[in-house]
Amino acid sequence: MAADANAIIAGLGGVDNIIEIEPCITRLRTEVHDASKVDQAALKAAGAHGVMAAGNVVQVVVGPEADTIASDIENVDSMRFVLFATTFRTIGGRRRGSTIPRWRRSVRAP
Repeated sequence: MAADANAIIAGLGGVDNIIEIEPCITRLRTEVHDASKVDQAALKAAGAHGVMAAGNVVQVVVGPEADTIASDIENVDSMRFVLFATTFRTIGGRRRGSTIPRWRRSVRAP
């Protein structure tokens, strides 16, 4: 899986281009600095079923292994991500919380 992670990082324009990665059920939702650096053909060659881009947000459809791939990307030595999102909502007057696995680069490129 590390090879997939490295290929996806390269397809997203490299380490310095990635701001955030959020695994969804079947997708990697990413935010990049420069969308023109994203290589959709390279992402598909890395195993993506599809790529959707809108502005600086790129969704890479990878199937049900999205969580595993996101964890592999987090563990690549050149990437420094931190889990940062905990959401809370009020249900019936009580505050309920859940952690959403979202990683944001701990050191952002200028």
